[in-house]
Amino acid sequence: MSYADSITDQQKSIIQSWADEGDDLSRIQKKLQDELEIQVTYMEVRFLIGDLGIVMPSKEKPSEEVEEEEKSEPVSEEQESVKQESSEVDNKESDSDSSPDSDAQEPAVAQTSVKVTMSEVLPPDALAGGTVVFSDGMNANWLLNQMGQLSLDASDPAYRPSEADVTAFQQELQRVAKEKGM
Repeated sequence: MSYADSITDQQKSIIQSWADEGDDLSRIQKKLQDELEIQVTYMEVRFLIGDLGIVMPSKEKPSEEVEEEEKSEPVSEEQESVKQESSEVDNKESDSDSSPDSDAQEPAVAQTSVKVTMSEVLPPDALAGGTVVFSDGMNANWLLNQMGQLSLDASDPAYRPSEADVTAFQQELQRVAKEKGM
């Protein structure tokens, strides 16, 4: 079930105002429950925001802070590999853009470090399920039940993926589902 169909224009503007005020997804989830009496999971809030076209303001850090963090954070071999692959893809795309028939080419699929797999064997109440590996290396099982609710079960119960990973997960899940004919 999509909650977006049952949200009124007034409720949509309320949710947008929460986003404009800087509320993150977990805060919006709490306000939906407390103020609008809509019970949704964190993942459902993420889908709802997308379905309604709610714009979440970016929380970009000043460039000096970003540069300092990049210098201070150790880079794993896997992260370095992803950076190299991304750079290679960017180089290939810029080479292909210079060709005369580049308009006829399909747009490249965005590279993501979130990997989604779909299981063949599912619990009785599940429509789909599988595993996901987020960009930080955290593994989780995902499940879509017959009520349309998506759940994540990570090895660390307190784990919350970043918003970028949630978005990448949604896109990758849609791509995998499309491949499977769902």
